[in-house]
Amino acid sequence: LNGGSLFKRKLILFNIVLFLSVLALTNPQFGKKKEKVKSQNVDVMLALDVSQSMLCSDIKPDRLARAQVWIKQFLDRFKSERIGFISFAGSAYLNAPLTTDLATIQLMSSMAGPKNIGTQGTAISAAIDLAVKSFGDEQGFHRIIILLTDGEDHEGEAIESAKKAAQKGISIITIPIGTTQGGPIPAFGGTGENYRTDESGQLIITKPNRKLLEEIATAGQGELLELENSEQGFDRLKNRFAQLAKKEVT
Repeated sequence: LNGGSLFKRKLILFNIVLFLSVLALTNPQFGKKKEKVKSQNVDVMLALDVSQSMLCSDIKPDRLARAQVWIKQFLDRFKSERIGFISFAGSAYLNAPLTTDLATIQLMSSMAGPKNIGTQGTAISAAIDLAVKSFGDEQGFHRIIILLTDGEDHEGEAIESAKKAAQKGISIITIPIGTTQGGPIPAFGGTGENYRTDESGQLIITKPNRKLLEEIATAGQGELLELENSEQGFDRLKNRFAQLAKKEVT
């Protein structure tokens, strides 16, 4: 071969290699297929009770503020999960859908309070139903509702709602807020020592309904966690999340 022919062959080979390299970088794919994948994360809907009784100061500074501290600690420990936030009193509101933007969840939970919900009461069933609806049509056992409430349910039907959630593979964790001794409820918009009283003028004492919250957790195939044993509770949640993440979803 003379020099000119050798140069032409090298040029042709170089162009072929260059073309194939560009083609490889484009990563061409043909057709499509469906496959099953395993979810490595858990979807969590936080439901916070913001009824007037949550302003009781039987735990310091008050029930609502202590629950908000727990939510912050939870967000700090479970940064890889998708989390949504619901506030509820006499009705329930979806403040934030499932998201990985935990700064938004933190902001929403810190701003939640009785003044933001006009209908007073404690409709736990409404919170559970809204949480189930907010999960959408996803299937699998990687979905959890965490209820932070004193459990003074004024609407009923919470246990039935928990059973319906469990039938869809959604577990419910309940966290009672408040002491067994309870305490008075600050009057709406009141200050200082202004507390709610009944028709006879006696102070209304609010106590967490632990029995109801245990029944909700059982019906929802979850468990009841203690607020004051938060580190132990976070460890239990971590183990539960790890088990759920192993279950295959489509």
